[in-house]
Amino acid sequence: MANSTRHHFIPEFYLKAFTDPAGKFYIYEKKTGKFRGNGKRFPPKQQFFEWYGNMVKFGEVESDFIEEGFSDMDSKVAQIIAKVKVDEGATLQEEDWLLVQFFVNIMHWRIPANSYKVKEFIEKATGLKDFGMKLKRKGSNLPIKEDDEQNLFLRMKGDADFPKFLKLSMPAITFPERLNSPINDHARIMSFPMGQLPYLVSDNPIIYRQPGISSHIDEFIFPLTPKNILLRTKLKDTAYYSNLRIKIDTLLFAQAHEYVSCTEKRYPLMLNGLFKNAYKSSLEMLRENIFTSILDRNSLPVNSQ
Repeated sequence: MANSTRHHFIPEFYLKAFTDPAGKFYIYEKKTGKFRGNGKRFPPKQQFFEWYGNMVKFGEVESDFIEEGFSDMDSKVAQIIAKVKVDEGATLQEEDWLLVQFFVNIMHWRIPANSYKVKEFIEKATGLKDFGMKLKRKGSNLPIKEDDEQNLFLRMKGDADFPKFLKLSMPAITFPERLNSPINDHARIMSFPMGQLPYLVSDNPIIYRQPGISSHIDEFIFPLTPKNILLRTKLKDTAYYSNLRIKIDTLLFAQAHEYVSCTEKRYPLMLNGLFKNAYKSSLEMLRENIFTSILDRNSLPVNSQ
């Protein structure tokens, strides 16, 4: 079977939920302030991807096994999100909650906006153990020489394709920190009545409260569908106002790496104006405004719930 060549960093199944009735959306480029293709609409297949983005070489042989690894996880998460989309009150099992949070961690390492974090991780690594690996001698219990292990480690660090492989490995390396964290964050789904609000997707789609190399253990907001937002927060029971959805879209737009998709041309322009005027073009101000807008339901007066 031939290798695939068009490798999505935002999964195609996910993008399809954010299209118009014809299955398309506009692409607004932040650097140019213009819409791609003179305002042409595109299907998800044609956007949010890199040619050969997950292709690696073993000698002269090319392999897309990294893309296949991402695709396997995409298929599993797609089933969970489909349940939420059809029935907002769907009961998710504990493994479902873990899987969608793991998916967010995968997205964190998968998107081009965080490629520099993968490279930083490689640069700071001091041995194979940092990559979650250990060298073993095949068919023998004899120890591996330290020099052999160090030589392999240095070869991996110098391999141009290794960052691609590490994108696939990093979620498994880092997610256990979330499981072992003493902080008891709570994951839930926020649902919003969309009305006439357009659908928007960013190429940097996760909102962390404190972005950084350890974002995977942080509180976050991640749109599952246009109406349903995955929230992980320290608050056990939350309340929020409907305008929170516009604030979330504003930050998704503002923190986009290169572009956003949208089903309505005026919406990105409106969000850009809101970001500049209401939040003084400050990601930090908007980010904190969003998280402080999410309230503890138990602390509210009865008549405000």
